[in-house]
Amino acid sequence: MASIRDYDELLKERPGANTPKVIDTPEGRRVYFQVWDWDEDGRSYVFNLFLVSEEGEGWRTVLYDARYRAVLREELCDLLKEAGFSDIGWKTPAESGYYQPIVIARV
Repeated sequence: MASIRDYDELLKERPGANTPKVIDTPEGRRVYFQVWDWDEDGRSYVFNLFLVSEEGEGWRTVLYDARYRAVLREELCDLLKEAGFSDIGWKTPAESGYYQPIVIARV
């Protein structure tokens, strides 16, 4: 069992960012958001995760980044078959209650 981002949908629009999330903690507020810088190939991007923390009377920002490749569900199915998996099936968020598609396969 594994979960992936729903690139089948995300590739239709190639979003540049997500909505910031604000969390109030005893130490102060925390703001998390992502910025996605898509490559010209339209299938790869740099994932930038910004963590902004309230510290005293100021704010501190930390950036983590990584290069991602958008893999479609059909492509992942093909890779799983090549690796020897069978009985490959998908559960949508509506079916599973999880926010991303889940793939289930057997060896």
